[in-house]
Amino acid sequence: MGAMGFYLRIGDATTCGGKILTGDETLSWYGVAGAREGDAVSCGKHSGTYKILGGTSDTWDEGRRLAGTLDSVSSCPCSARFIQSIHDCYIKDDTPEEQAEKERLLAVTIPDIKGKELATKEKRLTEEQSHNRVFAKSCLRGAGNTDAGTTDEPQANIGEMSFYQSDPSQPAPEPETACTGHEKEENFTVTTRSHRKKNHCSIE
Repeated sequence: MGAMGFYLRIGDATTCGGKILTGDETLSWYGVAGAREGDAVSCGKHSGTYKILGGTSDTWDEGRRLAGTLDSVSSCPCSARFIQSIHDCYIKDDTPEEQAEKERLLAVTIPDIKGKELATKEKRLTEEQSHNRVFAKSCLRGAGNTDAGTTDEPQANIGEMSFYQSDPSQPAPEPETACTGHEKEENFTVTTRSHRKKNHCSIE
């Protein structure tokens, strides 16, 4: 993509405080003579008259190139550039060297910018999460206020907390009744008698 420049005319200022003094009356920019390469220009820091050096690819009478902000400078010691007073413009295509340099700069700059943007976004998110963290909110702070404060507060200032527990779907089974001492004795007696009967043998 090329750069945009602007045409110049008599009276346009230089960056050092001078101005364009002469131009071609047959080339009028809104009633003011247009400036060309070689026209006279003053300097805001040095006395004397200087010339416009360089011009656009457009030519006018006698083959002199038109002065433009991208292509023209003053021959004064400041090597000042010009400040346009009209919006009539031209496009100057980049040379292969300029295009290659722009592509190189973009390749270096874009990843760096994206990395900085991502780091800034993560930092802002971390700060917001840290700032908005509230574990227990005081009743003294209004709705929408997420500031938990920095000093201790009485428990009465903190909202009540409730715990809920659901009922079981079936009733719990009744526990088994423990044996009494008398029942234990009967069970023991029956077991003993059964054992004796099992080991008894008759002699014929």
